Amino acid sequence: MAAFDTIYALYAGRLLAFCRIYAKDEEVARTIVQDTFIQLWSMRHAIRTDNLTALLFTIARSRLVNAWRAAVRKPVYVDYTEIMAERNCDSGRPEIEFAEFEATVMSEIDKLPPAQAKVLRLSRFNGMSNKEIAIELSLSEQTVKNQLSAALKVLRRKLSTLSTVLVFFIPWRYFFVQMLS
Repeated sequence: MAAFDTIYALYAGRLLAFCRIYAKDEEVARTIVQDTFIQLWSMRHAIRTDNLTALLFTIARSRLVNAWRAAVRKPVYVDYTEIMAERNCDSGRPEIEFAEFEATVMSEIDKLPPAQAKVLRLSRFNGMSNKEIAIELSLSEQTVKNQLSAALKVLRRKLSTLSTVLVFFIPWRYFFVQMLS
């Protein structure tokens, strides 16, 4: 335990600086550093290397790649990048524009009635089926379908009026078809 504390004290700051460069988000960077040390602790009996620095940075790098892949696979991001490519829009700030776009979508979800927002989040962000949601919330499957349909209808209407960029997202091939349909 004392050796682990020493290792943490020596490497946590450097790993955090490394992760900040690539994650561009303080919370993600801190989570990756924490996960790196959790993994180190869980494999402490199986470590067979003299180069602890390389091991820690390899673990962190792997976690950064996984975080990046998860972010890129977000349906909203996929849809956003496709629409921007179709419109030949390259402002050089896609991360900032997407963050603003995603914040707008999340804000509109927060404005939905609580039951609709909860069903929408469970379905689309947690990947639960209508049946699973019905069981968890003690609702009928039809009620879940109705809540989801109503939420999508409201979101489409609200988001279509926000800006010209969002107008192109009305069909939202991935976000609304795969994630919200």
